[in-house]
Amino acid sequence: MYAGDSEAICPSCGRYIGPRDVCPYCGARVKRRLSVRLLKIAAVILAVVGLLTVRFVAVYIQTPVVKVSEIKPSMNYAHIKMTGIVTRYPSLYSDGSLSFWIDDGTGEIMVKAYRFEAQELLQSGSIPAMGDRVEVEGSIRIREDFQYLVIDLPSKLVIVKPNISGSYSPAEIGLEHLGLKVEVVGTASGVRETSSGGIILYLEDVGGSIQVYIPPILRVLGFNETIMDGVRLKVVGYVSLYQGELEVVPGMPQEIEVLSQVFEYGRVSIAMVNESLVGSIIEVEGEIVEVRTYSSGTLVKLDDGTGTLDVWIPVEIYSEHPKVAMIAPTAKARAKGLLAVYKDKLEIKVSRVEDFQLLEEPAIEITSIASITESDEGRLFMIQAEITDVVQLSAGLKLLVSDGTGTIAVWIWNDLLEQITIADQFKPGVRIRVIGQLVIYKGTLELQPLSPESIEIIG
Repeated sequence: MYAGDSEAICPSCGRYIGPRDVCPYCGARVKRRLSVRLLKIAAVILAVVGLLTVRFVAVYIQTPVVKVSEIKPSMNYAHIKMTGIVTRYPSLYSDGSLSFWIDDGTGEIMVKAYRFEAQELLQSGSIPAMGDRVEVEGSIRIREDFQYLVIDLPSKLVIVKPNISGSYSPAEIGLEHLGLKVEVVGTASGVRETSSGGIILYLEDVGGSIQVYIPPILRVLGFNETIMDGVRLKVVGYVSLYQGELEVVPGMPQEIEVLSQVFEYGRVSIAMVNESLVGSIIEVEGEIVEVRTYSSGTLVKLDDGTGTLDVWIPVEIYSEHPKVAMIAPTAKARAKGLLAVYKDKLEIKVSRVEDFQLLEEPAIEITSIASITESDEGRLFMIQAEITDVVQLSAGLKLLVSDGTGTIAVWIWNDLLEQITIADQFKPGVRIRVIGQLVIYKGTLELQPLSPESIEIIG
């Protein structure tokens, strides 16, 4: 079997020894052809040179830094380095992957970490926040009109946190702080959770308020505080602009600190309400004397005989109220919420549907236009009349209506007009039924509907 391979046979004892240089049976040394020895030595040398080359490339050859504007289709799957400012808070997806966006001054790009890399980043706490400067290496992926960078090694993500520019009250934060990291202290109000699991709230003090958004990723990172209206908070975060409104976005759980819990005073007379109670939960009862509807909510004025107080009901709560059409003047109501200051006026901010209760429904008088007089100001009337003229003004829509006994103006503010789905049908000759509050404007009587349900077409 081995006769044809003399170098595999010991010349001394004749036994098979394979590639060995020394016979394991008799100890004799076997002479081999020089080419075999050279091949072994060359293989070792090549292996060593290869390892040294790899080390040299890893240590001394730098990954190219590429700008967003420099990315081309031919670079697909190329390994590059990018630097920039994080402009969107990180998002964690159901498949375990994670992404955030950076801006390098020439454009924005999404940075993505798949499941295992994302898990390592989460475990090490290496999650960037809005406003952080990052340096990241990875593979560029180009898909038609979309491009993104994939993190191959979590260790190649370097995060540099910006310094806090200063500590401010909510009212002091303005457009000049956009893009800066700030510290703000105030009382939480209007706390609500978004469908994605984030938390939106306002931090308030006597001078004003600022919106705060707590991204869902902070829950994953360990944020487990329960925040409710009235809690005193200190928040450190990045100032950004969302739908035209300034907001502060914290990036880590430790950047949200609860300074004090909410204090609940219970029911008080309106005469007792003053600035010393700002930041507390109070409850008042009274008669509704005025209702104003805006795109973001409804302002109700209550009078309990000792004074008047505004109550703010956000649109998402107002629209869900089971008796929304009955929230009108002459009704009796109980309101509970955080006492805050808005444009130098005290107001209660309702945060739950059950915190605004109607104790008595309003008195709605079905009447003819001729019987309505100036002495009825503030009362609620129902009329059925025909539209005789439609006048669109900058602040709202004015309908002149007549029921055969007289003519009166029906005024619809723009904020309310946007919520009325039948508004495009308001034309001369159309008959409508209106429930509205009587208001006197520059000596002219007007009926002002209070909700979209307060006006309907009947013919």
